[in-house]
Amino acid sequence: MVSVERILQYGKLTPEAAEHTDNILPPNWPKEGIILFDNVSLSYDTEYEPALKDVSFMINSKEKVTALIDISILFYMYKQ
Repeated sequence: MVSVERILQYGKLTPEAAEHTDNILPPNWPKEGIILFDNVSLSYDTEYEPALKDVSFMINSKEKVTALIDISILFYMYKQ
């Protein structure tokens, strides 16, 4: 019964904003660029061995990347 109740609750939720918006990028917005990782090593804590060791890769402009990027990589990018 819980699953039915949950479905009924979801049906009453206010819809969120659409994923696609018609925002226009400013004229000086970059049209090209890269993200470059060169020999990056990441660990979850200083007590542990690195989960990633000497990882190198490049993401080119307009290249599609899967959403399987670990939160550690995003955290590393934020710290830099």
